[in-house]
Amino acid sequence: MSLFVAALRRLTLHCEFGAHLDKVLRNCLVCGLSSEATQKRLLTESDLTFAKAAEGAKCMEMAVKNACTLQGSTPRDVNKRLARDLGKAQTGAITAVSQDIGIPTAS
Repeated sequence: MSLFVAALRRLTLHCEFGAHLDKVLRNCLVCGLSSEATQKRLLTESDLTFAKAAEGAKCMEMAVKNACTLQGSTPRDVNKRLARDLGKAQTGAITAVSQDIGIPTAS
């Protein structure tokens, strides 16, 4: 995750996003995640910033790795369980944040 975050920052070094840089970085981070469970978890956050998204994604990544170690399973197994559990999150919060950052949602 740290490499992905660093790569995103590097890609924007010569861009002129100005005051929109944090929002652009946040959107790229959330949309670029391979874990749907992590995306859902981040999208439940109100006032999600790039820093909060990066920290949350790093924490979720570590949680998956630690759970795998404890359970002797693969990250894919743990991600499936996380996705199931996070599916119980408030749909309204996910939809509101998704719309704010420009991710289409099912109506």
